[in-house]
Amino acid sequence: MRESLILVMCLIVALTACAPAQIESTQPPIRVYYAGAENAQMGVKTALDLAQQSGAITLVMDPARAQALVLNGVIRPGIAPRVHDGAGVMLMLGPEIILQQVWDLMGTPVTIEHAAEAASLIARRIDRQRAARHRVDATNPNWEN
Repeated sequence: MRESLILVMCLIVALTACAPAQIESTQPPIRVYYAGAENAQMGVKTALDLAQQSGAITLVMDPARAQALVLNGVIRPGIAPRVHDGAGVMLMLGPEIILQQVWDLMGTPVTIEHAAEAASLIARRIDRQRAARHRVDATNPNWEN
């Protein structure tokens, strides 16, 4: 009997340790829109689901209602204006994303280079006139300035 009680208590402690903590806040949860893969191995959607369970965020289906956008390998049509209106964005690049989509989303010329290993962001001086002349070529994923 005593061993069963100890086993049950250990099980209860283990399960409560794994449960997401509920956040006590006077602030309402942040409204987050997610677009992308639901792949459990990536962990992005799982992390957002856990954050929602803790009360830190609320996942919304309409990007117009979101305060922050999490774009995992895709940029859905109509998202760029929401970012330009002030919504935060977390963009994870994927093979389907082309340079023109990133330019439109960010509102500024960027350069994307494919690499086998992750690299950090590097500040780069932009010649805006040169970038504007080459804007049409940016739809080609192999384009380099």
